[in-house]
Amino acid sequence: MRVVRTSLAIVALTGALVGPLAAAPATDDRLTLTFATCAGRYSAAMEHAWLMGRDGALHEARRAGMVSLVEATMGPGSGRIVLARRIEAKAALAVLLSRASFGGDATVTRRAGMRANRLLAACDALLLG
Repeated sequence: MRVVRTSLAIVALTGALVGPLAAAPATDDRLTLTFATCAGRYSAAMEHAWLMGRDGALHEARRAGMVSLVEATMGPGSGRIVLARRIEAKAALAVLLSRASFGGDATVTRRAGMRANRLLAACDALLLG
């Protein structure tokens, strides 16, 4: 009986989490969300560069380009979803960049730096490819 209650609770919780997302207006597409993700990543990279005393102008320019692409492809009513994606991507990359700079453990810092570079390179490919 306990297994059945646990299973029902999981199904109810999943429905509660998926329901609001399903009811939200769709942004036409993954392309807009990809651009939003990259805009968030460039924001994190720009701020991290400033934090480390480096010039963040390149990231700032690329962020501006991605924001233009987001605005050009964003469907009506999708502002919340797009903004949420930008914030999530910014926070995720900020964690990686912080670990890469302040991780302590050499393996952790190396892996975090490599992952951050790969994520930014994927965004660079959209702009430069």
